[in-house]
Amino acid sequence: LKAVECLHDMYTANLEPIATHYNLVLRTLRDEGYIDKMYKMAIAIGKKADAKVNTNTFELTIEALLGEDRWKEALVILKIMETMHFKPTLGVYVALVEKLEKARQFRAVMTLYRAMVKDGYDFYENTVLNEIFKKIVSIKLNTKEGNTKGLNDDSNLSSEVGLTRTIKKKANAKSNTNKLNRKKDKALRKDFKMATSSS
Repeated sequence: LKAVECLHDMYTANLEPIATHYNLVLRTLRDEGYIDKMYKMAIAIGKKADAKVNTNTFELTIEALLGEDRWKEALVILKIMETMHFKPTLGVYVALVEKLEKARQFRAVMTLYRAMVKDGYDFYENTVLNEIFKKIVSIKLNTKEGNTKGLNDDSNLSSEVGLTRTIKKKANAKSNTNKLNRKKDKALRKDFKMATSSS
């Protein structure tokens, strides 16, 4: 592939590729069906501390891997993203959660939910994520002995409940702040009205 050859030529000439170059090569590999090469390339990039890449560099690979139901490799790339301090988009989180839920990898799904909360996402606002979360909690509650694959420890349930409480607390705090702001605005409007009418 010419795109790959150009990248090698840049290395040979001691020219450091930037995100645009890497992403072009990754797209070319994806379009040609070389998903394994994409995965190996993303791994190699992750080992370069000074690699000039961006979030899209890794998300291209994750999406391609998920297209072939290779969620294990996709999680490896996600870990590299975390190590390099790149924040995944909500779309990538949704795609990963859907694949993991279908594979009944419930513990991995819960780990992703915690990562989403850490990254500032509110999964209650996303219909797909919210429904999957409720489904997993329901499975655990309806499993008397906790034998369900991926949910074989009662501590998981308490952590799920804790995660739910964390999200709800944030939502309540936000709601309370909005209520206070509305009260302040109302009081200010009242004071202004009184001041203008008296003058």
